Amino acid sequence: MIAGSPKREPGRSFALPRRACRDAGYSNSGMFVFPRCLNPSILGRLLLGCLLAFALLPGGADAAEGGSLYVKVTPFTVNLHDRVRFLQVGMTLKVATPQLVKMVKANMPVILNELTYLLSDKEANQFDTPAGKQMLIEQARSAINKALSLTVRDGVTEIFLEALIIQ
Repeated sequence: MIAGSPKREPGRSFALPRRACRDAGYSNSGMFVFPRCLNPSILGRLLLGCLLAFALLPGGADAAEGGSLYVKVTPFTVNLHDRVRFLQVGMTLKVATPQLVKMVKANMPVILNELTYLLSDKEANQFDTPAGKQMLIEQARSAINKALSLTVRDGVTEIFLEALIIQ
């Protein structure tokens, strides 16, 4: 406890006296103590202004309604074709519309199944070059869209690899 500060009695909340707050440059409004420059009314107006500005930005309304176009696939591991090595993959899918995010999440077991079949038929040396990785992305995108009965234009448009570990 700071020397000279009032003692707190058990069962009672502690609040600084209004005069001590005012003298120190703070405003005491009930339960919270704010610096004078951030009194509750100014802070509320500032917060409201930020929210309105965010909603008026292009794409702000979509983002406020959960309009993200990205779906993260949990990292998974598959045995490669030679059954000696395995591949761990982490990726994020970009979909054409925000409404597809729910559909992709709901069908994630089907997507993981398709990716497992696709990747378990590959050899480790196919992922050594950038062209091999790009081919993997294109094949995975095609397999996912086929499983969801969608096309590239209205389904998964891009796949971003976050991890590609071969052991």
